[in-house]
Amino acid sequence: PHMVRRRRTVLALLLGLLCTALTVALPLPVAERLGLGVRSLHAAPQPTASAGPTREVVILYTNDFHSALDPIAAYWLPSQPRMGGAAALAGYVNRFRAANDTTFLFDAGDMFTGVVSHLTGGEALMEMMRAMRYDAMAIGNHEFDYGAPAFERQMARVPMPVLGANIFYKGTRHRYSRPYVILERNDVRVAVLGVIGADARSAVLPEGIAELDFDEPAAALADRKSVV
Repeated sequence: PHMVRRRRTVLALLLGLLCTALTVALPLPVAERLGLGVRSLHAAPQPTASAGPTREVVILYTNDFHSALDPIAAYWLPSQPRMGGAAALAGYVNRFRAANDTTFLFDAGDMFTGVVSHLTGGEALMEMMRAMRYDAMAIGNHEFDYGAPAFERQMARVPMPVLGANIFYKGTRHRYSRPYVILERNDVRVAVLGVIGADARSAVLPEGIAELDFDEPAAALADRKSVV
């Protein structure tokens, strides 16, 4: 039997929070230059008498992409070579997927801002995420650069879940977006909870979030009903 049972949920990642470093499958200098985070998890099964091989789960994530679709000058290196960009990122993601079919790709917020984002109202970034088959996205402060109604329209155009467990319409307990999603791949279940940081109001133009209220992140995480 598989080491991972269908009904067993692995809490793999809390988007928008700092992640504890586990096994890194991509050389760190390369991953950092691409803005790609890699976490390799071993799903812990319930003990059985006839246990099979351990199942490895690979978590890939991006954050603060900021519309960097083209390679940019690596100013921290002496020769400042041009590095990164969406094409290079997609290539590395595809390599991980080819090596392990239990691979998940997430974004922890701030896809928006930058020239291409401003020219398209963020649409180009959402289309990039659709093309790269992201599994889920957490909402960051820059997703409100063009206002909460505009981002609501962008959420509706992508198949992946866009998550914000502590964002509500002003004066209500009606959620602005989905709080969490449970994904299943190859008998592995992964719960993903999106939380925006407590400084969201100070990092966004007031008119962009005038229609919203934000709970404290700790309260959203403590509310276990959000992930049941």
